[in-house]
Amino acid sequence: MIYLQKTFFAPGRDPRIWLTGFDPVAQKAEEIARDATPQSEYWNAGTAPLLDLQAEFDPFRPRSTANQLVDEFGAARVTVKLVKNASHALPVEDPAAAAGAIIAYARQLR
Repeated sequence: MIYLQKTFFAPGRDPRIWLTGFDPVAQKAEEIARDATPQSEYWNAGTAPLLDLQAEFDPFRPRSTANQLVDEFGAARVTVKLVKNASHALPVEDPAAAAGAIIAYARQLR
């Protein structure tokens, strides 16, 4: 449990929510889709504006890489939103913050 917490959850967050509830059929479908789709087919998302939703303590996206998408696609196209006190499990740790950031971004696209 300690490794799950350190790898996917921010300090003080409870990782037990990830111990149950995974659907093996859905997980397998996701793996098949991921493996069948080359990253080059979706990475740049055409010319659409992009939201880069980042979690403060995500070890897979360290703060030193915070501007990676801005550097690649430009500040005019990429909006970076940092969610404090969250890690890689952001939608599970703080669904309200994740949803709120996405909704606020979508509203400003009008």
